[in-house]
Amino acid sequence: MINRRLEKSFRDIFASKDNLASYKAYYIALCNWVIRNEKMFADALKKEEKLQTLLHLNLDDYEMSGAQENGILLTNEEERIGKIDFGKNECLLDVITDTLWDIITVPADIISDCCGQGDMRYVKIHYQEGDSEPGVECAECGRLLDKQGKEVVGIVKECFPAGEKDVKR
Repeated sequence: MINRRLEKSFRDIFASKDNLASYKAYYIALCNWVIRNEKMFADALKKEEKLQTLLHLNLDDYEMSGAQENGILLTNEEERIGKIDFGKNECLLDVITDTLWDIITVPADIISDCCGQGDMRYVKIHYQEGDSEPGVECAECGRLLDKQGKEVVGIVKECFPAGEKDVKR
């Protein structure tokens, strides 16, 4: 069951127009809210590697130009996620993770041939052995492809959203 005080504090994000003044302001507001409430999500946060990555990105590396293409419209966010009945704390955390990912990632205009429905997003793949390379990840099923469009082989340590600078290279 979701903690009602926690849910109310989340909804308060949308009460401040400053939080929705730009994608960067909204991203920061969501991250700050998660960090302020991390005790409520202690177990879930340990498992959420993607969220941990998103909370600690250097936002200067990202223009957030793909947010609208990924379905995030600042004028509609309160309606889109601000009024959801989450049911569980973990569900709220999942929605926040997906929203942060959608704000920061750049769409690749490729449909995943694995699940057939997911949009691919540009990422930086960091392998266990220390190498890195650009690639794409399916937003739906998580499938990773390298820069040649082949299935990723090797143990992936982390997958970061690629910034616009990385995508243009």
